[in-house]
Amino acid sequence: MGLAEKRVMKQFQDEQLTKMQAEMKELAGVEIPFEVEWESLPRENSASFLMDGLNYVFFLPVLEAFRSVCADEMGKEAIAANLKKIVIRNSEAKEGSPQPEISFLDGVLLIDQRLSNSDENYMKERTKVVIRALEAGL
Repeated sequence: MGLAEKRVMKQFQDEQLTKMQAEMKELAGVEIPFEVEWESLPRENSASFLMDGLNYVFFLPVLEAFRSVCADEMGKEAIAANLKKIVIRNSEAKEGSPQPEISFLDGVLLIDQRLSNSDENYMKERTKVVIRALEAGL
């Protein structure tokens, strides 16, 4: 990861992640910690699409899923009682080329995906997968 990617990631953490976490806490009534393997997320020379990639591949699908699942008290209670943390990573950076994974197991929502230059349509599809994983595990 080069300096340009580090700058984009710092900007994302400072300006967007904090807001997303605050909204998620408001939606669920509890703070759910993120465990993000920041070093694994960007690809070489990805600065030009890194901000959109972080949003559309990893973080906005989780936020949108929270909006859906926490739309009523039953969903809020289920999230508060069962979701212990959210892990975001790209294990491809370390382990070769695994299949993308979105799962919810033992209180952990895992988003393990390769960064890509994505858009809102892609985000909507990923959001559906996150919602399905959460609802199946809650």
